[in-house]
Amino acid sequence: MLEREWAQIRDAAKSDLAAIKAGAPQGDDATRAALELLEGKPLTRDPIAHGAVAALLLGRLRDRLVPFWLTFGGPGFALACAVHERRRIATHAKNAGKIDLRVRWLEPRPDDKMPVALDLPTWETLNGAFRKLKKADLPAAQEEARSVRTGSPVGLALWTSGIALLGREAAEDIRALPATPELEPFIVAALPALAEDPCELTRAVAIDVLEGSPPSILNRLAKHAKDIAALLDEEGAPALVRLLTEAHQDTVVEATAVKKVAEALAAIDTPAVATFFRANIDSRLVGTVAAAWVTKREKNPRAEAVHERALAERGVRSKRAKKAAKKVATRRKREAIVEQAREATLEELPWVLREPPWHHPNAIPPLPERHVDVPFEEKLHLTDADREGIDEAAEVDEDDAVGQLVKHGLAVVPALLRQPITSAIFGLRNVESPRVAVKVIEALATPRKAIAKAYFRAYPKATAVGLMAAALDPKAKRRAALEALAILLAEGFEEEVREAGAAYGDDVTSAVISAAKLVAQTTDAPAEPSWLDLAKLPSLQLPNGARLPPEAATHVLEMCTFGASYPGLREVALDKVSTDAFLVALLDAWVRSKSRTDDWVLPAVAALGGPDATRAIVARAKEWNKERTTRERALEAIQALAEGGTSAIVALGELVRKGGALGERANEVLAIVARREHLSTEELADIAVPTLDLDERGRATLDFGPRSFEIVLGDDLTPIILDGEGHPVKTVRALASDDKSKATASLERLKSLKKSMGEVARGVSSRLELAMILGRTWLASRFFATIVEHPLIGRFARRLVWSAGKGRLFRIAEDGTAADENDDLVELAPRETVRLPHTLDLPDSVQKTWGTILTDYEIIQPFPQIGRPTFTPTETERKDNALSRFAGIETTQMAIQGRLLARGWERIADGGFTSAYVRRFKSITAQYTLVEPLGFGENFVNETKLGSVTFGVPLDRVPPLVFSEVAFDLHVFAESASS
Repeated sequence: MLEREWAQIRDAAKSDLAAIKAGAPQGDDATRAALELLEGKPLTRDPIAHGAVAALLLGRLRDRLVPFWLTFGGPGFALACAVHERRRIATHAKNAGKIDLRVRWLEPRPDDKMPVALDLPTWETLNGAFRKLKKADLPAAQEEARSVRTGSPVGLALWTSGIALLGREAAEDIRALPATPELEPFIVAALPALAEDPCELTRAVAIDVLEGSPPSILNRLAKHAKDIAALLDEEGAPALVRLLTEAHQDTVVEATAVKKVAEALAAIDTPAVATFFRANIDSRLVGTVAAAWVTKREKNPRAEAVHERALAERGVRSKRAKKAAKKVATRRKREAIVEQAREATLEELPWVLREPPWHHPNAIPPLPERHVDVPFEEKLHLTDADREGIDEAAEVDEDDAVGQLVKHGLAVVPALLRQPITSAIFGLRNVESPRVAVKVIEALATPRKAIAKAYFRAYPKATAVGLMAAALDPKAKRRAALEALAILLAEGFEEEVREAGAAYGDDVTSAVISAAKLVAQTTDAPAEPSWLDLAKLPSLQLPNGARLPPEAATHVLEMCTFGASYPGLREVALDKVSTDAFLVALLDAWVRSKSRTDDWVLPAVAALGGPDATRAIVARAKEWNKERTTRERALEAIQALAEGGTSAIVALGELVRKGGALGERANEVLAIVARREHLSTEELADIAVPTLDLDERGRATLDFGPRSFEIVLGDDLTPIILDGEGHPVKTVRALASDDKSKATASLERLKSLKKSMGEVARGVSSRLELAMILGRTWLASRFFATIVEHPLIGRFARRLVWSAGKGRLFRIAEDGTAADENDDLVELAPRETVRLPHTLDLPDSVQKTWGTILTDYEIIQPFPQIGRPTFTPTETERKDNALSRFAGIETTQMAIQGRLLARGWERIADGGFTSAYVRRFKSITAQYTLVEPLGFGENFVNETKLGSVTFGVPLDRVPPLVFSEVAFDLHVFAESASS
């Protein structure tokens, strides 16, 4: 049927086209263009639209086209096209003053925006109806609009989009329309018309429409929400309640639309509405509306608190103040949810919070019970002085330990071990034995303490073996053994302790060492500072969401006063989000107090905190650095970051990059950390890249209870959120069905990741590009440990081509192994060097091969490596001894500064003006001199031209890579000018 009808239309069009070409009087440019569109076209949706154009222009084909159109596209297609074209034609008519069909109909169009035959009389009739409606002549407008819909789908479409003219007559026609998905948007568009003429019929039809619609309908109803709610009244309220409830699970629904509909719903006082608002006081979408509704009708402390906060936020005017108010509201909401969490039981608390050793002298950490016979050869160490005066034939007193050892040797050790330590220690100190070491522990509580410590220093291996066994023996004095081990560790014999514990396993040995360091703290913590009110700080949580009791939180603070290095701080596993919030509030309280004591605060916040706490310290340091009287405290804050983790090292690196006094101190701190960890600056920078707690795939899971999402870094270095099926979503909201505690924690984590992920990724990309330019190398073992296996850096490593040894190229496959151009495994020796080859190091054929591989695997490189633009000096430049090809290109000072600073150039200031920028390579320094110095304030002039770059040596002595990279930094200005 379709082929036959189409053939008839096309044949007629061909004959008309032939007549026009022969000089027929009806021919004009528009008609000719329309008919040419029909020649030789296959049967697709495009020819239908072109047939409509021909029918409109020629007139004689209209009757034949309309049934074909309905058969092919259906009424939904007709309606969608008509509404779209009505808007386009109206806009064009308004702007141009007339309707030019050649402009409107003959331009290419995607399938979802196909044009429809629309004759000018029909359009004018509808416009006349609208004009009469504005003059309040409703009956005449309705009559004209209804006449348009008669007899053709074009009329039906125009009627539907202008249905607001028809009042309750629209309800009758909607009920007569087929319930198809294509018609749904136009039926929904009729709802405002139904609201204009409320009656039983229009109410029933409106309820039917809402009950069959998805939550996204709320976006289109928002403007008419009050009128529609008034139409629905009590009978239709449940339909709106359903849509609002499901809107929490639909990411397409706009928050402002939901709020407007909720406000309209508040005017309907029914049980369904009351239940909905009581259940959604904490909803992100309708919480403020729900709180206002509940507060007005009943006593509810939670609703009143939310309502008061909403009123306070509305009273704020400036954008900055609104943002601050929103932060406060978010923080208070999170704090309220945390406070509602259950309190942790005693069994859930870590041992150091349950029985802190500084309050419980006999408490010991939970340790496994082990009995392992570690072989050790006992030795007797006697001096000539010890042997003098001892007559082998004479009897020796039993309490003469040294005489007994001289006379009987090691055989007398068991008897000496049974003697009181005060009398036996002088002899036992000559015996190297694990069992003697355990006996010597008793002397630590006597005036012979110095002799006991001397024994530990003299025989660390024997002491370690004995104390390790005693610490794991339930029948021994385990606390005393751990305290003695702490002394041994403090003397620097941790290696001997680990050797002694090898027979027990690394995990057990590490547990014993940690326990020894914990019990070493016997001094009571100082009293709580007067400026600190623990009750006003956010609650701390365990990873399972349970809230720490106040006494346990006090113990956390007490550990902080012992110093950031106290091992108990590392033993306590706390929820990271709540810990960061707690530490930021602690820092703020200390700053507000203006206390110059309690210098434990900054190191503790740095050591325990994550990214938020680190940012808080840096922000305070910058604030203090502005005032002369507080600059010393700013430097102390930067110094405290030496105790922090990777997030602190990242922040220090950023301060170094920005320079100034804080940058200098940050550089000193990084050097201290590098020496402490036995790392080079570059290796420290690799380790400093935070993992952001991503898994090995570079992803983080956000747990909302019944739902979960993943966040991953996209090719454009921005975070992407994936739903449970792996589909990207724009944003994530907490729903009423979610676990509130988990959802709050996940949303906080999402916010932190969004802020940190792209920032860290851009830094990694810049560092790797700089490593390629400067020719940095890694040992293969460290390359895989710090680059490939890192959840973020590894994602970049998989997009680049690497070189090993003397030029073996490889890429990192998905399984983390090295693969060559044939996908064969590349074996790398641990001490083999790995680097990022520059484009200039690779022949064109090699680049072509690897370019094909990257394309086949759909790999997008984070920066140009394969096929990177390269540049060589021109003859003119060699003569001028400067890179001058870009000189004279018009640009701006801010564009130059932004590009060069981002690419690693340094600004050179002269008398308050920026006069040049320099970039330092290994053996050459490039200097770009500004055509006009960059001034500030009244001296600031943005418009300028590019200048030249000099290198301090003849261009022939400038390494090709250096020249090429400097030109690469500037070539973007030439591209911008040409475009």
